[in-house]
Amino acid sequence: LGRAIQGLGGGIVIGTCYALIPDLFDRAILPRVFALVSGAWGIAALVGPSLGGLLAATISWRGAFVSIGAILIVALALAVQAIPPGLRSVDPARRMPLGRLTLILIAAVSLGLTAHASGVITQVMFVASALGLLVWSLKLDQRSPQHLFPSAITSLKDPLGASFWTLFLLALTTSPIDIFLPLLVQSLQGVSPIVAGYFHAAEALSWTCAALACAGLSRPHVRIAVAIGPLSCLLGLLGLAWNLRADSLIVIGACVVLIGAGIGCCWAHLSNLVVESAQRSEETIAATLIPTTQLVATAFGGAGAEIIATASGLKGHVMLAAATATSLWLYGIFGLAPLLAIAVTQRSPALRLSLRPMLQARDAAD
Repeated sequence: LGRAIQGLGGGIVIGTCYALIPDLFDRAILPRVFALVSGAWGIAALVGPSLGGLLAATISWRGAFVSIGAILIVALALAVQAIPPGLRSVDPARRMPLGRLTLILIAAVSLGLTAHASGVITQVMFVASALGLLVWSLKLDQRSPQHLFPSAITSLKDPLGASFWTLFLLALTTSPIDIFLPLLVQSLQGVSPIVAGYFHAAEALSWTCAALACAGLSRPHVRIAVAIGPLSCLLGLLGLAWNLRADSLIVIGACVVLIGAGIGCCWAHLSNLVVESAQRSEETIAATLIPTTQLVATAFGGAGAEIIATASGLKGHVMLAAATATSLWLYGIFGLAPLLAIAVTQRSPALRLSLRPMLQARDAAD
């Protein structure tokens, strides 16, 4: 119950923060704002576990939760000061879409049950049911006069839809890194848990650095970043599939950095395009969709990774043969996600990499 309340509160806070971005900031600097927010995710992933572990080791595990409460009080005080009055309010006539939210909640529970399922077939059934419920929710939303999702979310030809699905596929690539990489590195390379945790930190740090470094790109260069990002993720995942069994921690770390930097260099610009392409009445919905996309993709990615690991024989006590097979199949199959992201970006006129806009921009500069 406590975790459910915490998740509900976290969803409200994160969704509200993204919803306020189009209202609080000028359109010209939105990519930089989204880069800062994206960087905050990376910093939290980097600092949070270390701080929690330090408090648990030196004081008490309860100290980690107490510290979060103190941080939230400071955040609340800052929010009260930073958010000006007079922002757009929610339409009082708008009703809560309880039916669609219930379907999404049941889908989330179904995905959570995947980790406790005993066999691959049962796990696949849980994931398939969750996917079916989400598709049902989307179809109901398209027919409703009050949308829970932007109306163009299913169109790959629309900039919003193409950006959304690219974000989803990129977020999907993080699941096998976050969940299984520390375990597999310990099993195949014989490193300590602390060293294994550094690889997750490397992903978060490279994501943050790339997001901040690419925040000020011009429109033609944004297309380059959107093309390079999924390609970098693809190379990183294939590199892990091939090299995780080899005796080279540096190569493994480089592959992780490729994945983190690939996501970071284009995430903020894709987020900006989601908001920029939305209808005026759907800007808030589009903005809140960004963190939702990341969380839903992570949930599906985690469930998919569980299925691949189970099918590869990774159970209970980790055997070397099972870890070897899991590393090959897990990162090889998840390489399909950035490959599909490349296909989506090249299909969309708003995202497709073309030399013509770059040459026009260069001629204009000259």
